Amino acid sequence: MTTLESHIVDDTAWLEQAIRQAGAILDEIKCVDLSVETTPSVSDFLPDQLSSEIGETRASHGVHPAESLRAATILFDIVLRELHLSDHADVELTVALSRALHRAIMRRIGVASVSYASLLLEKVHSSHLAERHRMARELHDRAAHAIGVGLQNLQLHDIYVGGQPELSARKLETARVALGEALHTVRALSAELGSALGADRLEVALRKYLAISVSPAIKVKFTVAGDDGVVPAPFAEELYLVLREAVRNSLLHGDPGQIEIAVDIVDGHFNGVVRDDGTGFDVTRVLREGSGVGLTSMRERVELLGGSLKVVSGNTGTVVSVWVHLPGGPS
Repeated sequence: MTTLESHIVDDTAWLEQAIRQAGAILDEIKCVDLSVETTPSVSDFLPDQLSSEIGETRASHGVHPAESLRAATILFDIVLRELHLSDHADVELTVALSRALHRAIMRRIGVASVSYASLLLEKVHSSHLAERHRMARELHDRAAHAIGVGLQNLQLHDIYVGGQPELSARKLETARVALGEALHTVRALSAELGSALGADRLEVALRKYLAISVSPAIKVKFTVAGDDGVVPAPFAEELYLVLREAVRNSLLHGDPGQIEIAVDIVDGHFNGVVRDDGTGFDVTRVLREGSGVGLTSMRERVELLGGSLKVVSGNTGTVVSVWVHLPGGPS
């Protein structure tokens, strides 16, 4: 008996999909005229509902197409074995059957892969769109508001400067603080907009962001173990955005006194942890209410890489953990 260690067989719904797909493949083989040799055509790759559904389902749950290929390979072996083809079987019939089975399987793999990729591209687009909307809100709600307060107090300073010098001085100081906050916000957003790593590696990019965005009043501890040069550029970019978002959320909502960022790259795996000693939040409630746009974006980015994200938060602070298996690394 063949045993398949796969996420597909671990989930009842996915396993049911796989069984339906296997049945559809066998039904197709029954109708094939094995005496007629055919070549693939465009119609062979037209989408079917079940294959598209499988591709979308596995993409939305972070199941890589490689799992489908593994399952397909085992199905191919099982079908040929169950047909009891012996050494004395008709060679031409065996070859024709093998080709028909391979064609039926690969057509469905192709359709599912297209659906898989399409859903991932849609997620990437949505994630980038949400990021732009967030930055627009930051500019409007924080930078523009602070500039407005500063300008208003400068106007009041002009009014009071002649007859009420003490009040005028307070208005000038208020304007200075407000414009300083606006400048800090604009600089932080500028650093985020320049998020592409470019020639920088992950560690360098994160250090630059921390230097610009974190107040000197907050203690920062950042460590990297392993060679971040082994992280492929597309992975490094997404992982940078995830860790940056974890730090940004801590600064905006956690009121921390200390933030620790630890990156560990070993044996083809990336482990990143962002820990703070802030006020924390109710993770379940935030996800249920849909108010944690940043948290959702982080989770989607990690899932696109085939990894996992864990967030634990409470009165003693928040811990965000990221795990990703890097391409080319040992399984």
